[in-house]
Amino acid sequence: MKARLVVTTVAGNGLKQGVETCYGDACYFNASRRAVDNYLSAPRGVYVDRFDRLYITDSKNNRIVRVLPDGDMETFAGTGDSWSDCCDGTVATSTAISVGVGITGDSAGNIYFSDGDSHRIRSVQENGTIWTLAGVNPGVPGITFDGRSVRKGHLTYPGYLTYREEDHSMYFIESCRLRQFSMSTFVVHTIAGSGECDVTVPATFYANALRMPLTAPKGFFIDARGIAYLPDMYGIWRVYLDGTASLYSDGLMTAQRFAGLTGDSAGDIYLAQTNKNLSHTRILRFDPRLNTTEVYAGGWSGTSDCANALDAQFAVDGIEGIVFGGNNTLLVHRNATPFCNTHLFSND
Repeated sequence: MKARLVVTTVAGNGLKQGVETCYGDACYFNASRRAVDNYLSAPRGVYVDRFDRLYITDSKNNRIVRVLPDGDMETFAGTGDSWSDCCDGTVATSTAISVGVGITGDSAGNIYFSDGDSHRIRSVQENGTIWTLAGVNPGVPGITFDGRSVRKGHLTYPGYLTYREEDHSMYFIESCRLRQFSMSTFVVHTIAGSGECDVTVPATFYANALRMPLTAPKGFFIDARGIAYLPDMYGIWRVYLDGTASLYSDGLMTAQRFAGLTGDSAGDIYLAQTNKNLSHTRILRFDPRLNTTEVYAGGWSGTSDCANALDAQFAVDGIEGIVFGGNNTLLVHRNATPFCNTHLFSND
């Protein structure tokens, strides 16, 4: 018998932020530091560290917030200003940043995020200082070709990213490609995608991962074997270690829009999905061993917390970031006004 899933809000008060121009914590925190009492504006990326602290990219507020296990929220990086073409070695909470969907971390306590507008991947070390990890400073868009170092090379709007402990590598989405660089050498390689964001050619015609066009994949997952999973408008891509690729699709996936993908330690894949006429937003669970898909949470559009995840309602076109942390699945809403929350799925 499957455990019942309970949906609760863990961050964000669900209200539209009224302040147009404001910098610093005074803009975001009221009398309470409780995460559910305070504003989020276009939360887009989420990450959970080994201490069960939740990091959220609060994109329109140009900051990263951290939700502690006791439910309090604090600013982790950013000042509220989006001008970010400067400042390595400075204190993260005193440095302007621009954040989007990409955030990850390692077991040493370092947090990495995509500073998209400055075309860089940056890190916040455990001591609270911020550094450029990949891309040039100040940020200038460009291309670093395969086989060259991204340490001083150019990037163009890096997006979703994941650090993988098994091979000490960073994986990230850039220009409709999945790319990877070693954290030791910083030499970059393309894993999948031709760089063409083509939505007209059925991806089933491409067995070579480097030849296939990708339609701006919203997230990805690398499993324990090193197989990469990416969502596409046609289904789920599997990219194998030998560079070949295959596509899975079924009735639940056909002609849908995917807005996030992650996986768990058992190897199951979770996809945030809206259908083509935006009548519902939901989470699917895909079992890659059996090639089966089921609805995991959600249904018709709306917003609600509830005792049964299948009855949950999410804002139309509102899910952007989704991550699996421990025994809980987390998802975060994009700024589908006025609903700006982060939700937690937990076994009851």
